[in-house]
Amino acid sequence: MVDKMVPFKSSTGRVIAEIPANILKRSLHQNQLGMRYLVKGKTKEAIRYFNKVLRKFPKYYAALNNLALAYFLEGQYQKAISYAKQALKADSENVLSMALIAESYVALGQFEEAKSYLEKALSLVKKYDYPEQYIAKIIEAVVVYGDDKTAWAVYRYFRENLKNVTLALLAGGIAATNEKKYKDAVELLQKIRSKVKFADEIIKMIDYAQKRRLKLPRIGIDVFSSKMLSRNLPVEQLANDDYLKTKALFSLFRDDLSMSDKIQNLRFLMLSEDDAVFKFLMGVLTDDKLPDDLKKYILTELAANGHISEKDKIKITLDGKTETITGKEILKEIEIREINALINRGLSLKQSGRIDEAEELFRKAIEQYPNTPELYVNLANILRQKKQFDEAEKLFKKSLEIRDNPISRLNLTALYLQMNRTAEAKDIFSSVKRDDLTEEGLKRMYDYLEKMIQSKEEQSVES
Repeated sequence: MVDKMVPFKSSTGRVIAEIPANILKRSLHQNQLGMRYLVKGKTKEAIRYFNKVLRKFPKYYAALNNLALAYFLEGQYQKAISYAKQALKADSENVLSMALIAESYVALGQFEEAKSYLEKALSLVKKYDYPEQYIAKIIEAVVVYGDDKTAWAVYRYFRENLKNVTLALLAGGIAATNEKKYKDAVELLQKIRSKVKFADEIIKMIDYAQKRRLKLPRIGIDVFSSKMLSRNLPVEQLANDDYLKTKALFSLFRDDLSMSDKIQNLRFLMLSEDDAVFKFLMGVLTDDKLPDDLKKYILTELAANGHISEKDKIKITLDGKTETITGKEILKEIEIREINALINRGLSLKQSGRIDEAEELFRKAIEQYPNTPELYVNLANILRQKKQFDEAEKLFKKSLEIRDNPISRLNLTALYLQMNRTAEAKDIFSSVKRDDLTEEGLKRMYDYLEKMIQSKEEQSVES
């Protein structure tokens, strides 16, 4: 008995083929099985079922789109484009295929290609009666592309049909947030906050931003961000993904995260190129509910990464009191910290016997901070140890030219004694007053050098 032939329709309702009824039925069933696996995140099993469908019915555009989606979720964007384009050959007005292609091109950084497919999809979406999920996917794709204004306009046009579509509510809510239509955004996101944790986080941040009169940076939607993390991409690229950047920013306000986790996320944000992130962070420095340690760290990171200039005046609330500090003060404090860190690293290398590495570190540090006498003193002492006395002497004298200080004078005294230049040692030593020394270590050094000079002079008299 010959199986009955039945019409197969496109996404817009026109008949594009006639196929045996049993093949269509089996294809629909296997496609549904594949989708069950896809929803559970089991993409490999899903791909196997979609391929089964296509072996019997190669022009089944729904299976081709689902296969494209599965490869998209696997991070195989070129394959996703290939299968979505095959779906378009079978169904030339399939806007879901166009949305999948556009998102894949965005993931590959090919924005012009993405734009052309989105424009075609948008020209068709009001022309035909597409399924709700197709429209939701288009809105998502436009948000992913970065055109929040258009995404919000499309959502508003179809809002009556999308009341119960989670993806549309999330994408529409994000588009509204980015367009600063916070009331509309909250209205949409409230409907899904119990199902979508990210929607709840956005609502909380909208409330925070409004209370503090801050502008939220652009919020991203999680389409391929998780796959970006698994592909070992450069961290600078990850930091400019809108979704990952958004999550990192939101994490600073979570009570369930440790300070170390927040600091790690803050450092990640510093790699972003989005000025709106840094303006937002500047605005939270007067939040008296945010931990003081975190605010100090935010301030330090902003300055260290070039987002604060010497002329800036920054307000920060610490211990419940708001004060204004200049960018010059902050940058000087950071410079001191960096110099101290270099000195400590150099001394650690020296103490562990890695003299050459310590010497190289201090030479590079002097290139970076040429007006820091402590760096010259530490390098000179390494050269003293290596018996390179002439260069050591020049370095000690250079440190005194930069800033007259007892540390340099005492170390130069020690050098002259080592070189048996007792008269010069006594002369430079006499310019240091013990009572002016505040550190116990310097006082002990003073006492030792005093005894050494006396000993040298006694030896000279005896001889």
